[in-house]
Amino acid sequence: MESFLEKTAEYIYTNHKDNLDRVCLVSPNRRASLYLKKYFARLIDKPIWLPEMITVEDFVLKHSGYALVDSLSLLFELHAIHVEIEGEKAQSFEKFIQWGQLLLNDFNEVDLYLADTRQLYNYLSEDKALELWNPSGEPLTEFELSYLSFFKSMLTYYTWLREHLIQKHQAWQGMAYRKLAEDINWMDHLDCDKIYFIGFNALTKAEEIITTKLQRMGKAEMLWDADPYYVSNPVHEAGRFLRQYMTTEKNGRLHWLGNHFSEGNRKITIQGVPNKVTQAKEAGQLIKNLITEHKDLTGTALVLADETLLLPVLNSIPDESGEFNVTMGFSLTYTPLYSLIDAIFGIHSTSAQFSSTHTEPRFYTKEVIRFLIHPYITKLGGGTTNTQILIAKLRDTKIPFIPLARIISATSDEKMITLLKMLLDKSWQTTAGALENLTLLTDWLRTSFSEKPDKEISKTIQNTNDKEVKSDTPNDFPIEEEYFFAFARLLQRLKNMHESYVALNKTETLRQIILQMMKQEKIPFYGEPLKGIQIMGMLETRTLDFERVIILGANDDLLPGARKHDSFIPYNIKKEFGIPIYTDKDAVMAYHFYRLLQRAEETWLFYNTEPNDLGGGDKSRFILQLLQELPLENPKAILENTIISLSPASFPEKEGTTIQKTDEVFKQLKEKAVSGFSPTSLSKYVNCSLQFYFSEIQGLAEIEEIEDTIDARVMGTVIHKVLQDYYQNYINQYVTAEHLQIMLKEVSKRTKDAFEDNDQFKGSFSEGKNLLIEQVSERYITNYLKKELSIIKETKQTLLIKNLEENISTQIEIRLNNDANNMLNVKVKGTIDRIDQLGDDLRLIDYKTGNIDPKTDLKLPDVEGLLTNPKKAKVLQLLIYKYLIEKNPDKFSGSYRQIIPGIISLRKVSSYLITLEEASIWEKNESGYQNFEEVLKDLLEQIFDTSTPFTATTDIERCKFCPFNSICNR
Repeated sequence: MESFLEKTAEYIYTNHKDNLDRVCLVSPNRRASLYLKKYFARLIDKPIWLPEMITVEDFVLKHSGYALVDSLSLLFELHAIHVEIEGEKAQSFEKFIQWGQLLLNDFNEVDLYLADTRQLYNYLSEDKALELWNPSGEPLTEFELSYLSFFKSMLTYYTWLREHLIQKHQAWQGMAYRKLAEDINWMDHLDCDKIYFIGFNALTKAEEIITTKLQRMGKAEMLWDADPYYVSNPVHEAGRFLRQYMTTEKNGRLHWLGNHFSEGNRKITIQGVPNKVTQAKEAGQLIKNLITEHKDLTGTALVLADETLLLPVLNSIPDESGEFNVTMGFSLTYTPLYSLIDAIFGIHSTSAQFSSTHTEPRFYTKEVIRFLIHPYITKLGGGTTNTQILIAKLRDTKIPFIPLARIISATSDEKMITLLKMLLDKSWQTTAGALENLTLLTDWLRTSFSEKPDKEISKTIQNTNDKEVKSDTPNDFPIEEEYFFAFARLLQRLKNMHESYVALNKTETLRQIILQMMKQEKIPFYGEPLKGIQIMGMLETRTLDFERVIILGANDDLLPGARKHDSFIPYNIKKEFGIPIYTDKDAVMAYHFYRLLQRAEETWLFYNTEPNDLGGGDKSRFILQLLQELPLENPKAILENTIISLSPASFPEKEGTTIQKTDEVFKQLKEKAVSGFSPTSLSKYVNCSLQFYFSEIQGLAEIEEIEDTIDARVMGTVIHKVLQDYYQNYINQYVTAEHLQIMLKEVSKRTKDAFEDNDQFKGSFSEGKNLLIEQVSERYITNYLKKELSIIKETKQTLLIKNLEENISTQIEIRLNNDANNMLNVKVKGTIDRIDQLGDDLRLIDYKTGNIDPKTDLKLPDVEGLLTNPKKAKVLQLLIYKYLIEKNPDKFSGSYRQIIPGIISLRKVSSYLITLEEASIWEKNESGYQNFEEVLKDLLEQIFDTSTPFTATTDIERCKFCPFNSICNR
């Protein structure tokens, strides 16, 4: 395979071998220069000066005379103008930043595409006025007037900011491009004889003007990279922009237009994979196979359309892969340092709000605990044991907000005390103090993770210009060293800016800025740029060619990407002024995709088959195009389209812990057989057998959190208690309408008393969210009693309370290890909230404070779902209740026509008793089970089968809220 850049080097060398130093090569990115140097080296047999190689952005800045202003400084400059324009109505920086960046993005795009700013913003202002025009002539509201005023002022923002930056010889990107496109004088002072623009596709209007003028002067040439497969097809989006340039004949001809797609053998493998991370695992296995086949993987690109897959990919690359290079930086957002900084500011923000009514600062205990379990705090604070002891003592206080002195008194470890005094000091309430404390924290972290002293590095950061700072950390140091260094550099930038911008005097502003900068800050990875596997993002592949291409994240919401409109300028106005809209951006991504594939001999496209809450799970439209169109163009092309079905053990990111049923474990299971299995415990087994083991066999309990607001569990307990107290007086008695009317008068007092007596909650419920939840609880109980009253009146049926909180059980005999000669009696038990008889029906009632959907929660399309689907836990619960009643026929006196198990949703009392349609379950039964007892036996025999270990569920979505996910190695 001869690559595009290889042909480019040969072409330029052939035409300029005697004066290469008078040639300038302009490319979309810096990586093109590395490969061009490699190819020039093959052609040159004597010492010679190479051409100047530069990115298009650097080329523009060089000739515009402007320095590029960074995005944060630009925001501060724009905010200063906002304050000047709006005066007392000006928003704080933290509110301004939410729309200020959007405005700057528009300014940049408007300049890149040389839109007439006065005409555009006047048009936009009039368009917004028409939106608010009222035919009735009613005056505009104050909000509407403010809305219109904002759009009218956009041109002023643009003009003032531009003039301010010109005075400082600074510019945003588009501003520099506009200057170069509108002022041609610089072209007379070029320091080279020929400029080649290499591998471009969708030029901005400014780029188009610049390159066209240079070509007409005979000083430039465009070297395009294309394939007739998408350029000659008039409707193919990947070739859209190149077709426009060729039609106008003002941007040169297409060199080396080879039929790569339509000729030759190529293989494209398309694989759907369940969940994102498994794509990385599959890529790792693929690389392992390729190493066996090819030995050297130079010429292989692993492209991440989803850049959040970087860490999983790095963890999945096999050791034997040898040299590889990561061209994309790793964002500080994905480091533990980001969550730590956010947590520290969060603690002080909450404390400032709460402590305004107290002389001594108090801290939200739950936030302090979350902060203490952070791995960096554990490391700095003397280790896990110290941290766990402190956390246990803080939990024991049961105090939602706790003073610093009490936190300090809960530990005797000097390291932890020193750490807490610094991190919870009141100096964090000022921006200067926060910056100094963050610097100190970073130094402590660097010292903790490295034996190297930090004084030299801190000094280097302070005395070195930002652009020149490079970490002197050796490559074999942990990656933590790299992002501590990057964060220290970031802090130094903020210290330098602190005195210049008034907006930085608020800690909340500082917090937002730091987190924003951490999102933008990328940690470079070290690697060999021209050898081995190249791991990169889609945009970094521009101009590059590879024999083997692996793309991860080839979903439609990533390739070409979701259609977002992050702009104040509507689509119709953008289109009118030649500014790109989403169809243009889709065409750009289409070109990058097809150009990357055009010379590849083998391609693997992985996409995620699992939808998320907003949809997704769809393969990219580019894949669908390939499947439909490529075989028609190239019969030799092999396209394999499969969906990978992973074995349960390999489905999750980690397999998790496996517990074998040893003699000791089996002994514990037998003890459980005696104490009994409840519907809850059996549902845990269906959800995850490992969760069942931790909870039901080992007896591990979820850590009880300190609650500052009433949670759903407490609310449910209180409502159950109130209803139990009401009906307790009527066991074996009929409840009449008069009884219910008396109950209704006491709801408020009984509910308040129940909350006060509840041991699970120690906070205040006299105000705020807790008061609201108490009132909601009162309403639930009131609505339920009213519904019950209406049922009695309307049906004229008698309501007899049989029992409340009825504990009932039975013995069921099961086979051990499928051996009919080895039987075991197992106790199955349940506690039924209420058993009553309405008319001739015996009802088994379970109260739920949550919402119940009878169409899904109490429907069972397949009986086997009882053994596999945890979402059918309510069906299993009701069937067990009915089974237990049937096994205890002498438990209740009297006669009844049928047993009806059901749920009363206190949130939706209009439905009253939502019953289980059991008959329909067995009508559709294709599983071979004759009755529920057979299903129950099968489930229990699985639990006691010694050949089946307790393992983590294969559905990692179930792990998100599991209390044991930290100990099961997930």
